[in-house]
Amino acid sequence: MKGFMNAYVLFLFFIIFSYSCIAQKYGNPLFISKPDKLSAYLTEGLANDSLKVAALHDWITHNINYDVKKWESFDYSNIPLQKILRKKKATCMGYS
Repeated sequence: MKGFMNAYVLFLFFIIFSYSCIAQKYGNPLFISKPDKLSAYLTEGLANDSLKVAALHDWITHNINYDVKKWESFDYSNIPLQKILRKKKATCMGYS
């Protein structure tokens, strides 16, 4: 039983440590409303375009919520990118 508990604690530590590393990289930098600086920050040190696209995708999917209220009201108006980044909400057009 002791071996199982040690493995479980180690597993939990790994999960928490991994999450904190992701949160540091993909969390909320201070310049969140400046797309050029945000993209440079998220892609810093990445070797190729595929990794850069994956980093941007991951940040968007972890930080931008779908604006259900706008969707339910059939409001698909264009929203400026800075507003999307500030409010962290978008409809279909905002994600694309």
